Amino acid sequence: MVQFVKCKVCGYVIKESKLGDLCPACGVKKSAFEPYEPTISEKRMKILEFHIHPILVHFPQGFIPFILGISILVAILNEPIQTYFLMALRILSVALPFVLVAALSAGILDGKIRFKSITTPMLKQKIMVGSTAIILSILLAVSAFLIDSNSLEILWSITLSLILLGCSVFLGYVGGHLTCSVRVGK
Repeated sequence: MVQFVKCKVCGYVIKESKLGDLCPACGVKKSAFEPYEPTISEKRMKILEFHIHPILVHFPQGFIPFILGISILVAILNEPIQTYFLMALRILSVALPFVLVAALSAGILDGKIRFKSITTPMLKQKIMVGSTAIILSILLAVSAFLIDSNSLEILWSITLSLILLGCSVFLGYVGGHLTCSVRVGK
């Protein structure tokens, strides 16, 4: 079985074989580490080590602010450059629902493995807000194709983007509190 060690200073857990001279997280010397016995099965640990949900979440987290910024540029710029930003807005808006579905699916998998349930209070909140974000992103994708160069529909895109940004911040904030939590058991 793989041996783990934990930093006494910051709580960082790492495989003993991968530990160098310093803690990768806080930089203290190797002597600050102590043996650590994981409280979950090796199978669950291996799946969580892939960090599937945290990785996939970065795509919508990156798309949403860009969509908002591009929407604002479409609203304030004139032809011909406005057309290029409108094309970028449409491409990102069409891609957003897909990356949100991937992130939510990975989050549900992560929650099921991490907590053995997806019905915990915080996970239910995240699933509701994530599902709402998917619906909003579909509306955003549709609205992006209703916009023309002199259209007020861009305000709809800006509004949806702002709401999606709020959803994104909420999901990241709650998710940040869950990253170090794991339900004990095999």
